[in-house]
Amino acid sequence: MNAFEQFRAFIRPTLARWRRARRQRRLPRFVQLGYFCEIHPSVKFSGTAAIVIGDWVRIRAHGELLGPIVIGARTRMNRDVYLRPNTTIGRDVKIAAFVRILTDHHPIRTVGHRLGPVSYEPVVIEDGAWIGAGSIILPGLRIGRGAIVGAGSVVTHDVPPDTVWAGNPARMLRQLEPLRAVPEELFGTGARARLRPPPGFE
Repeated sequence: MNAFEQFRAFIRPTLARWRRARRQRRLPRFVQLGYFCEIHPSVKFSGTAAIVIGDWVRIRAHGELLGPIVIGARTRMNRDVYLRPNTTIGRDVKIAAFVRILTDHHPIRTVGHRLGPVSYEPVVIEDGAWIGAGSIILPGLRIGRGAIVGAGSVVTHDVPPDTVWAGNPARMLRQLEPLRAVPEELFGTGARARLRPPPGFE
């Protein structure tokens, strides 16, 4: 390792920590931000419950997130995405514009009015899934690893891994070949992670 490489190995983690701290200061205290994230200034974080965001996450304009929420590394969200409490999103998930992930559940009353007290049924989106534009995911569901939900779908049932679902209500269209895992050592972790993910993960 030459002198320049030694200097770069020393200075890059320091710069990464400084940039992360600068971005973190712009966010509410309950948001925990990873390294190399891009969060548009118009994104709204609501409530006081923890929102944990992994490395290299990108969230485009006008999204709204209400914690508790966990978002895995390298996940990408396009504009106007809306996430409700108790949402867990894995790594390398792609979420297109205007997607709504709803966790609010109300029992039906029999006296006075029909709307019962709210509870938040968890939604889990596993690694590598792709959610098409304008889709709605209803409470208590799991989107399997590597699954695809077509644009404009309303998901009312669990989606198995490596399948394509679309429609209102969404139904299975076809099976896909299994999504292969990428070794995490390609990415690194924390301040010593790569400046950018490898090709194909942008």
